[in-house]
Amino acid sequence: PNGYLHPCLYEKPTPHADSRLFLLEYALLFNVTLRDYLEATGDRETALSLWPVAKRHKEVSLQGVSIFALEQSYHLARLLGKEDELKHLPMLIRKMKKAAHVNYFDKKSGLFKGLLNPQISYASQIWMILSGVASREEAEQALVALEQMEDACKPGTPYLYHYYIEALIESGLNTKARKKMIDYWGGMIQKGADTFWEAYDPVDDFLSPYNFFPINSYCHAWSCTPVYFIRKYPKIFQNRS
Repeated sequence: PNGYLHPCLYEKPTPHADSRLFLLEYALLFNVTLRDYLEATGDRETALSLWPVAKRHKEVSLQGVSIFALEQSYHLARLLGKEDELKHLPMLIRKMKKAAHVNYFDKKSGLFKGLLNPQISYASQIWMILSGVASREEAEQALVALEQMEDACKPGTPYLYHYYIEALIESGLNTKARKKMIDYWGGMIQKGADTFWEAYDPVDDFLSPYNFFPINSYCHAWSCTPVYFIRKYPKIFQNRS
């Protein structure tokens, strides 16, 4: 009813959504996933049938991820020949990018910080890069600077690590992107994982969203990232040299 998408669907006892759950990033990233699906399969029929959903929740606002999602939504519209329905988006995106850069970019450190909470986090840099708020030079500078900051808030899940790797690629740091994927997902394999874990910190084997680390593998979607990047960027991830 409110135009948001639920992150979970269940088949039994009858097909239904879990109305108790709502994750803002997941709802926004539906449009990104739909564009990926259309480009990979050419299945316009499915994409067109889901277009009303994609178009409706574009108004949800969260600066970095929403700019990224809005841009991808407009690209999806162009692929479907529906850009006239979102013709206001390019100007809105430009305004949001400008506002984000003016308010969040700290020239002294070369990093993006919040106004109310100046915490330095990987998530902040990632979404400012993927949204195009950061220039290529600023993006590379921010990602290199992050690794020198011991108190930076780091990713603790394959979900955010996926976008960290994507930000590295977007910034031209391909060798580092390859190494990070091998170290992170390979690190789980080296520790005996038979499914990739929902939460994983290479320096904290007991990190768990459930306060009980043995069930970290209950969610099995986390192999998607290596498969996605290996197929999408073969020159980076399939080259043995």
